[in-house]
Amino acid sequence: MMLKLSILSLGLGFAAHWFAVVFGINARTIPYIEEIMNTAIAVSLYINVLSIDKALFKINLGVILRILVLGVPIKSLVSGF
Repeated sequence: MMLKLSILSLGLGFAAHWFAVVFGINARTIPYIEEIMNTAIAVSLYINVLSIDKALFKINLGVILRILVLGVPIKSLVSGF
């Protein structure tokens, strides 16, 4: 299932790129593109948060906090270098 979704995602990305090149579409010229992208990100984050099991979240709260406090900054620094 994950492989099929990955292939579909790649195909859609390449198709979007191809259409942009062929039809000369520049994403920077699309009106309200930033607002549309921010809304899409907010909706997807909200949908992902809805599926979190609260009991499992409370059990693993310590691990989650360690990841947020240590893991995310370390990954950001390593990626930056």
